[in-house]
Amino acid sequence: IWRFEPYICAASIVFNIPSNMIRAILYRELICYGLDDPIADLAVKSYYKWGIGSKDDSSTGVGQIFAQTAIEAEKSVIGYNTAIDKWSMWQKLQSDDLNVYYCAMVLKMGAINLGYDYIGEDEYDKIEKVFATYNNAAYGKAVLYHYLEFMKG
Repeated sequence: IWRFEPYICAASIVFNIPSNMIRAILYRELICYGLDDPIADLAVKSYYKWGIGSKDDSSTGVGQIFAQTAIEAEKSVIGYNTAIDKWSMWQKLQSDDLNVYYCAMVLKMGAINLGYDYIGEDEYDKIEKVFATYNNAAYGKAVLYHYLEFMKG
């Protein structure tokens, strides 16, 4: 996680969310990384590069973000979409710095969708709900545990 620290700090400032929220998501995604993840990535590459298969999106990169989710986050948070399509966004998400940036943006989208203008680092109920928007309620609880560990320093 610490190798992403410059990206985490910058994204935290840009999207006005606690940096430990980003750290907790990245940590969770990295410890849950499995063989299915590169296989899903290969399926997406095969679809776009060679027209093989039907998988046009997968969660990818350090934050395991779907291209469609990143596109929706751009529209919600910054008001427009920088990628022309899912494939171009999916390729952008391969970059660690951009993936961390989009991880933060997806968290900000979750906060906006929940009606939160601001999230303080000790507002655990809000934080858990925002984490749940990244995946589901059980995920929100699990990532809150990591968040609290990062809060300890």
